[in-house]
Amino acid sequence: RHTLSLHDALPISPDLFIYDPEVPPPAPGGPLALPGLFDQTTLESGNNLLIYTSAPLEQELHIFGAPSVTLYAATSAPNADLTAKLIRVHPDRADFICIGIARSTHLFGPAYTPDTLHQWRFSLEPTSIVFYPGDRIRLEIAASAFPLYDRNPGTLIPAANMTPFTWQRSTHILHHDKEHPSSLALPIISRGAPCPDSRTWEGPPPSLSEATK
Repeated sequence: RHTLSLHDALPISPDLFIYDPEVPPPAPGGPLALPGLFDQTTLESGNNLLIYTSAPLEQELHIFGAPSVTLYAATSAPNADLTAKLIRVHPDRADFICIGIARSTHLFGPAYTPDTLHQWRFSLEPTSIVFYPGDRIRLEIAASAFPLYDRNPGTLIPAANMTPFTWQRSTHILHHDKEHPSSLALPIISRGAPCPDSRTWEGPPPSLSEATK
């Protein structure tokens, strides 16, 4: 577990996880990829994802629009995915809000190189949700949400043609220091403000900060 901070990124070590196509992280709605505010607590028990959680909010926060992430990441796979999941954490549950995904071949094309730091920038699904005082903002980073998205084989073989003999595990390393400020941007509106006046929560945005015990 790690901290989602509202302050500048700290000079700390990167985080990593291993992605295995044989046991990909599941979709927020479980094996049927059902829509809705499903509790993610059980799904967060795996070691194939990273979890960043803010301190309890002191005031109401209305998110309206499409959140986005900027992730400074390196993966060992020649073809890799990253997913970002926004969650609202209550004292007794962690509700799924929205998710987004990026694939290296689509985001970078031929410029993508394994084991090289790249800036992954992509949007999540648009949403309208209110976080109340005491709620926490959580960001999950993984490499799949199966079967909502096709699992990536971790090779250059198309997902539709992969078999257990053609996929491979890969290591994903996420940096979040001052030189590589991985972050979450949230489109926020004030109570009573018209929607076109929405603003993005950043500068500095919630940054992925050091691990908490």
